[in-house]
Amino acid sequence: MADYAAQGGPISATVTALAVVQVIDVEGYSRVWLAFTVAAAALSAFQVEARGRAGGLASVIAAAAGDYTDPIGPVIGASDDLTTAGVGAHFLMLDVRAYKEITIKAAGTSSVLAGDWSATP
Repeated sequence: MADYAAQGGPISATVTALAVVQVIDVEGYSRVWLAFTVAAAALSAFQVEARGRAGGLASVIAAAAGDYTDPIGPVIGASDDLTTAGVGAHFLMLDVRAYKEITIKAAGTSSVLAGDWSATP
């Protein structure tokens, strides 16, 4: 098995309709942490999709309020209901051991997301 070092990067997007905020290759990693702020207006949707292999079918693993407020499965924890995340700071922790790739999507009213993500082996 390959050795994987922690990786990470910035998050930056302005969203109106549901749109991709970040795609992360998580192969070889166990956890992903996202820390971000929402500015301008609250979000109206926040969705996490996962793929088991490159080019594979994407499955929604979190999209409803309860996925974030009462997490089970791949959602380990969240700052609050991310589907209506208000202006301010937020976080999300995911267990990604079963996936090749995750996609973070959000919607709002010209809502601005900015922050960072990190993945650890």
